[in-house]
Amino acid sequence: MAIGVIWLVQRFRFSRSNSLPPGPRGLPWIGYTPCLGSQAFDELQRLKSRYGDVVSFTLFGTTVVLLNTYETIHEAANNSNRQKLGRYTLTTNHWLAKGFGISNYDTPRALELRQALLRHLYGYEDVANYLADDSSPSELRETVRKEIRQLIQTLTLSEAKSVEFLPLARLIVWNVMWTIVFGRSCEISPAQIKHVLDQISRNNKENSMLQAIQLFPKQWLFIVDRIPWIQRFLKMDRLYSRYAEVNAVLRDQLRLHDTKTDNSPKALINRFRNDRGLDIERNELERLLFELMAAGTDTSSLTLTAACIYLSEQTGPLSRDRFRDHLNHIHRQANVVPLALPHVAREPIQLAGYSIPAHSIVIFNLYAVHQLQLSQICPFSPIPFSVGSRVCPGQRLASKVIEDIVWALDQHFIVEKGCIEHATNLPNGSVQMKPSQASRGLTRTPKISTFIFHRRSNS
Repeated sequence: MAIGVIWLVQRFRFSRSNSLPPGPRGLPWIGYTPCLGSQAFDELQRLKSRYGDVVSFTLFGTTVVLLNTYETIHEAANNSNRQKLGRYTLTTNHWLAKGFGISNYDTPRALELRQALLRHLYGYEDVANYLADDSSPSELRETVRKEIRQLIQTLTLSEAKSVEFLPLARLIVWNVMWTIVFGRSCEISPAQIKHVLDQISRNNKENSMLQAIQLFPKQWLFIVDRIPWIQRFLKMDRLYSRYAEVNAVLRDQLRLHDTKTDNSPKALINRFRNDRGLDIERNELERLLFELMAAGTDTSSLTLTAACIYLSEQTGPLSRDRFRDHLNHIHRQANVVPLALPHVAREPIQLAGYSIPAHSIVIFNLYAVHQLQLSQICPFSPIPFSVGSRVCPGQRLASKVIEDIVWALDQHFIVEKGCIEHATNLPNGSVQMKPSQASRGLTRTPKISTFIFHRRSNS
């Protein structure tokens, strides 16, 4: 009887809420279940085709709004709505982060730490000189060039045999990020770096916003903590095991850094520590270290792998004059975070002529936006790093590093799609892998990651 009452209340709410975006009806209380699980991503794309630019449905009593166009996403992220949309806290991420960090929370402290990251990252002269791309000296620029030279040498040694590129892309981005964060070269072995990044990548591919656990009340997590079989049933034990392993490695390196450091501002973590107004705690610093090394490496390396697919489809070297257009196409084609990260309506908002209730989850369907842009001449830029409160704080730096690596690859090699059966074992800890598949988690892995690199005759 209680379920029937809930069902009637929901039907009444939907019948009266004509201002809600169109969308499918679901089961009483549970909601529209096809948008949960391994096929949820595909179902969202079908809903876009059926209902249009803005779609709504319910899951466990929560309204979910899907934005499918560039215009609706920017309307939600900019102007008067910007302050009304915050970061939705994924339950599994909260369970792992325990309230610390900048990527998962919509609290004043998280906002303060994000602002501090922007200040200490882009306000540092050496980073600013690198981004300016002029004649100003920059140690970071030299680090990027050194890593690119190592990558070029490694690919040249492959002697035009199939190479699994993704591990190499991860390694170069990791080494650049490590220099920024610690102010020195990474002393971890390439094989251990590869293992750590594999753990990060697997979590990103398995942890999705379109899972029932993400909508459970955070207060229920104390039950999960105390009953291991629930963790196994929800596959949260795997997420925790990988997360704990990565964190252990990074904490060991942070302790090692503490014994070696001269408190030089070259290290980003030292700039955080020296910020007396911020007064950062140890747990906050450890979580920030994880977020910088994990998020900063995985998405950039996936984009670089997608760039190799694009380069393999070109008939000649890329033009410097149109290089920005080529990069935009790569980002649209890559779609490494196809649904961005979820937002939450802090208060009721008006969007595209519809009324969005407070506490609604708002999803930016970047995949749909980029697919449309690929099919037509588009005046708008891609949105690889999201927009609004979920915009990636490291987007300027990541874009520049990706740009430098892609340009170097194109100038030195003719890229051809390879065959995994003949992939070459290379130095730097890279090994053969099975063909990558499109992810149903937070990130989307290119289906092709094996390539043959033919040295250009004039390089």
